Amino acid sequence: MNSLLIFPAELASPCRAVLRGKRFDQANAAQSLQMGNKLRVSLLGGGRGFAIVTALSAGVVELQLDELELPLPRLPLHLVVAVPRPQTLKKVLFSAANLGVAALHFVRSANVEKSYLKSHSLRQESIQKEIYKALEQSTDSLPPRVCVHDRFRPFVEDILPAELADFSPNAARLVCQSASEPRALLSRSVLPRSAACCYCIGPEMGWNDFELQLFRRVGFEEYDLGERILRVEVAVDVVLGQALLCQHSAVDFKARVSTNS
Repeated sequence: MNSLLIFPAELASPCRAVLRGKRFDQANAAQSLQMGNKLRVSLLGGGRGFAIVTALSAGVVELQLDELELPLPRLPLHLVVAVPRPQTLKKVLFSAANLGVAALHFVRSANVEKSYLKSHSLRQESIQKEIYKALEQSTDSLPPRVCVHDRFRPFVEDILPAELADFSPNAARLVCQSASEPRALLSRSVLPRSAACCYCIGPEMGWNDFELQLFRRVGFEEYDLGERILRVEVAVDVVLGQALLCQHSAVDFKARVSTNS
């Protein structure tokens, strides 16, 4: 792990954390704890920075937290993914948390195996496990909000519009397809117009016609991911890379405008 994630319950005071038992074992295995060691840490839901090992005994470590910096900024992005197979779901969770996605929605689709919805990977503890690993990898502290929806139509017609109500009119709303038929339905070069966006990634077989129609009714455009059929986790990484590029471009543009004014 690149940073040690500290949970609010482990704070003995605002500047002191105590890890015991399994949590001590995890930290020691990853960091080889020694007195005086300086560790990179992130406080779940809070700041990020460094901590010093100030006390160490059998199964217990005390950490003195330095002044923590603000969390990394969220990527202003909602990601909607048709529930994938369990191992793929873990990869999607990791990518979303690793890259700072604001919200991740798993939704049932007609081309999703019903058994996937009963997977242990969708349990809260399993979801949190993957997210925490990703936060420690990226030295981040703010997890994405993760929701699971077992009814497609109510999600698209009622929940999704409410979720995106605060998005600006220029925010992209894109439903993604690859190697689907007929390809004439797809816009070949629809690109996000702002850093804020919502991407909808279907199963490898794609969204069906009914699902595409519902997305169109609530203002989504179709985004062509190309002629190759992509694995779900690859499609997720493709669109997240696009969103990061748009975000960085927007930041650079604002910096240039500020410099020139």
